[in-house]
Amino acid sequence: MNLLWKRVQEWIKARMAFLVIVAGLYFLFMVVLVLLWGNRTPLGKVVVPWDWIWLATVVGYTLASITGTGLSERASKFLFAKLPIGMEIPPQTLTLVPFGLFTLERLSVEVQELELPGESEQIWSGQDKEGRELILGLKEDGSPAPLPKKMGENGEVRDLPWVQPVRATLDDMNPSVCKDPIAIVSNLPDMPKFQIAPLTLDEDGKAPEEEPEDPASKRVTVEVRGTLLWRPRVLPNFWRSFETFDKAKEVLRKITISEMTSALQVGNLARMLANQELLGLYIATKIRERVDHQVIYTKDGQIYHNHPKGKTPEPPDPDDCRRGVEIVGFLLRPPDLSHRLNTKIQEIIEGKAEAGAMRRRAEGTKEKLRLEGEGERHRLEQIAEGERAQERGKIIGRKEGYAALKEIGMTSTEILAADTARQIAENVTSLFVSDQAPLSGVLGALATGRKSLELPPAPSPPPPTNPPN
Repeated sequence: MNLLWKRVQEWIKARMAFLVIVAGLYFLFMVVLVLLWGNRTPLGKVVVPWDWIWLATVVGYTLASITGTGLSERASKFLFAKLPIGMEIPPQTLTLVPFGLFTLERLSVEVQELELPGESEQIWSGQDKEGRELILGLKEDGSPAPLPKKMGENGEVRDLPWVQPVRATLDDMNPSVCKDPIAIVSNLPDMPKFQIAPLTLDEDGKAPEEEPEDPASKRVTVEVRGTLLWRPRVLPNFWRSFETFDKAKEVLRKITISEMTSALQVGNLARMLANQELLGLYIATKIRERVDHQVIYTKDGQIYHNHPKGKTPEPPDPDDCRRGVEIVGFLLRPPDLSHRLNTKIQEIIEGKAEAGAMRRRAEGTKEKLRLEGEGERHRLEQIAEGERAQERGKIIGRKEGYAALKEIGMTSTEILAADTARQIAENVTSLFVSDQAPLSGVLGALATGRKSLELPPAPSPPPPTNPPN
């Protein structure tokens, strides 16, 4: 019983202002009814009962003031359409909104998609013949350009205003991993991993000498787009911060564009393309900080506050949505690369490919020559080794031959003469001698060698002896 009474007190306290105004209004109704009670005015044959007419009017007014919210709507009551009064009204709820005093402002509880910088049809891309950008909404001759059109959900065609494209200048150098904000965020649980190894400065604080092959590492200015997913959540805070739904969209648009361009100006195009999802989560976190939106994320029983994938707790605490908006997420779209930029990048790619092919051919030729040189060196080494082995064999053979000749009783002079004769026989095919003295020496050496090589005659066997008689 005490718990029920406590809840009734909390309900009355939260709606005290509205209840006081309605009580005052119906008190006036009752005063008028008391003054008209029993008052009858004859009009010809008809008697007009003013008390009953007034009572019926009050009942009709009350029935006409009862309204409610739809399945996907929340609402707030406004006194004289200016001052929000009372708590927000949840979906599918009947409520009393006294006609003439209060109005009911309904907002969808569905997630809203805010395209940035606008719908694709709205983004201005007018250029003159020389490729220069034209003034927003004007043709080259100065006449107004026709407004873009879009088909609504009910089939109605409506005009959209032109919007200026949002451009971000991406750097040609990435920060180091320890200082890259999205690399730090990727270390949280259930977050996408950092997908590119950024270029870092050397010890002297200078960029590496070797230029990266990827043309997306160049300094470029690109048109960027994104989609903010949001919805109104704590309506009293929402009305106090933005007053109207359209103003909330405009404020969120400016905040999102500011955070999106700031996040993309750190690092190059390759970093952006490789970490598109991670960048979207990081930008959503920065937007939540700007609108004082607190979220929680639960992983293995542990609670992480302000996690990029976090959600607003149910029911939401007004302090968790101090500006009355819930940032559900942010989707970063691929950058819109213009035709001229695509052409330049293609030229860079072709130039890099040709340079790479030439470098690879030069490296291949260099490696081929190196291998051929090593092969020739190995061949010559093997030939030299064979010749040395052959020479060693000859020397060993001669040494063994000389030893054998000495064993059969030849003198050193005879052995030398025999070897000289052998070398003359092996190496000399034609001998031309102009002097008789050298010829005599050669013939003498040959004769000596021949004589030294002649074997002595075998001894004759002894004569037979007759046996004694």
